[in-house]
Amino acid sequence: MAVTVNNAPSSLDELGVLLVLKAMSETKAKSATAYFTRTLNKLINQGLVISQDGRMVITEQAQSIMDTIDEGEKPTNLTALASQMREVYPAGEQPGTGHLWRCSVPTAVERLTKLIKKKNFSFTAEEAIEATKAYVNSYSNGAKIRTMQYFIFKNVIEDGEEVMKSELMEWIYRIRDGIEAQQSYQQTELSNFY
Repeated sequence: MAVTVNNAPSSLDELGVLLVLKAMSETKAKSATAYFTRTLNKLINQGLVISQDGRMVITEQAQSIMDTIDEGEKPTNLTALASQMREVYPAGEQPGTGHLWRCSVPTAVERLTKLIKKKNFSFTAEEAIEATKAYVNSYSNGAKIRTMQYFIFKNVIEDGEEVMKSELMEWIYRIRDGIEAQQSYQQTELSNFY
């Protein structure tokens, strides 16, 4: 069974289904239910899953293993990447706002880590630098752009729910799709950029 995905999964649920389907195809399992039940029983026997209040939950040991895996999946040295991204952004403050264009390296690393984990988004350092340069250069006419920390991501309220929006992620996708910087976003909603 082949599974083709054009875009990265947008949630852990979707990623989980993809992983189960991949594992099923590798083991030639015929039933998703039987495969899931067998795998769950193995995890229970290993002490990684327990029943609690009628629900199956992962143990602290399982969470520790998952945290280690998460840390190992970072696409690059985020400290070096954050430093390189800072160099692309202008120094100083946004005129009339008191907001610094650049955030600190630790703030950028924290925000990049959250973006990678929450959006399950992978990218190379080269893609991030190219996206940052394209974004900053697309507003060379003096228009207000997002500060660096909000370029990485900004939480906004949509339909009463907090949603993570990432210009960095959008620009990486634009680059992957071959969209030129000259075709960049219309600069009409600039008040939302900082």
